Amino acid sequence: MPTTSIHLEIPGRPVPQPRTRSARNGHHYTPDNGVVAFKAAIRAAAKAAGCKLATHPVRVWVTVTFRRPKSHLTKSGELRTSAPDIPGQNLGDTDNIGKAIKDALKGLAYVDDRRVFDDRVVKAWGDADLTEVTIEEVPHGRSR
Repeated sequence: MPTTSIHLEIPGRPVPQPRTRSARNGHHYTPDNGVVAFKAAIRAAAKAAGCKLATHPVRVWVTVTFRRPKSHLTKSGELRTSAPDIPGQNLGDTDNIGKAIKDALKGLAYVDDRRVFDDRVVKAWGDADLTEVTIEEVPHGRSR
């Protein structure tokens, strides 16, 4: 049985899943830092790409690309020597970005994110903010 794969491209800035907060009255809530719109964009891209519910274990690989801030560039548009080579912590950690993406795909690409046996999130610099997601169903092997 061949491996099935789907590739999604979601334009815009990637948004990490925020941590649950506690109000003074003891109520727990998840603040919306833009993650609701980000998840909706992921779901829309998955539906448009014809994403189907996997019946086998799934691999989810993600590349999130961030547009460099103007402070990284000289007036002529060249990259400053002091500019960082890789995106830093202030752009969200890879665990929470991956969590938002996997939550958005739940019910579309797989029943539950427990079906994901391999997930990777890589941050990179680029010309524009973009999230690329590759979902690969791997029918061989056993999973319980």
